[in-house]
Parts: sequence; structure tokens; C-alpha cells
Amino acid sequence: MEKQISTIVWTSVAVVVSMLGGLAIWMYDGSCELNRLHEQQAKRWASIEQLFRYRTEGILDIRAIIKKEAPYETAIIGELAYAQVIMEGAQDRGMQIEAYNETELPRVSLSVFLYNIERLNAHPTLGGLIESLNVLATRINKERFDYNQAVRAYNARLLTFPTNFTSLLFNIEPLSLFRLRGE
Repeated sequence: MEKQISTIVWTSVAVVVSMLGGLAIWMYDGSCELNRLHEQQAKRWASIEQLFRYRTEGILDIRAIIKKEAPYETAIIGELAYAQVIMEGAQDRGMQIEAYNETELPRVSLSVFLYNIERLNAHPTLGGLIESLNVLATRINKERFDYNQAVRAYNARLLTFPTNFTSLLFNIEPLSLFRLRGE
């Protein structure tokens, strides 16, 4: 009888150890998958950061051309942007009208402004820069979509058994989606 109890105990211990070992292997496999998904989203984000750097450089190049070729228009655009900020912060219609009147272009200036903007459209370098920015915007949107897909997969894996134990144990937080303003 004692031998039978000993066998049952050892069998039970073996079953528990096997179950714990299986769970450990399962958790390890889940953490490997989690690491793979984390690396995937990190690569996507690095690509987005590089595209944003290119975009910023392109915008600064456009700004330099406009400042050189159309300093008057640059000043007007700055005034209009400032007026928009004031108008958005205005608490009543009177303040809005005041902000609008401060930066309203005279009729003669408006026609000169529009002529110079048309002249800028024909600038040989500016057109190429604008086209490059359009291409970059498309690439950024694609990379943003791919990044968000990778983040969703990563976050879903965090909630999946047994990875959810690993995430609790190591305090692994879900990642944020890359949303644009207004989404």
C-alpha cells in the first residue's frame, strides 16, 4: 500500500512538473513571438521617423525657396497665419473682426500676391519638391498603416494566454497606435 501511495505521489509530481514545464515552454514561445512583433513595429516606426525627416527637409527647402523668391508673400502668409491663431482664440465676433482687419490684404496687394504665387508654381525646383512631398505623404500613410497593424498584432498578443502572464510579470504595456489629428 505504501509503495502504491509513493507511486501515486511521484506520478502526481511528474504530471505537475510536466504541466509546469509545458506552460514554461508555452510562455517562452509566446515571449519569443512577442519579441518578434515588437521588433517588427520598431522597424516600422524607424521607417516612419526617417520619412518624417525627409519630409521636414523638403518643407524647409520649399520654405527657403519661397523666402528667397517671394519674401513679400512669405510675410503675408505669416501675417495670415498669425491672424488665424488670433481669430481662433477670439472670444467674440468683435475680436474676430479686429484680427481679420489687422491682416486683411489691400485689393492691389492681393493681385500681386496671386501673381507671385503663380510665378512660384513655375519654379523649376519647387515643383519637384512638392511632388516629392506628395510621394512622401503616400509612403508615410502606408508605413503608418503597416505600423498600426504591427502594433495591433503586438497588443493582441499581450492579451493572449499565456503571454498575458508574461506581460503582467514584466509589466509590459500595450503600444499606442499612430493616429493623425482628427482620427
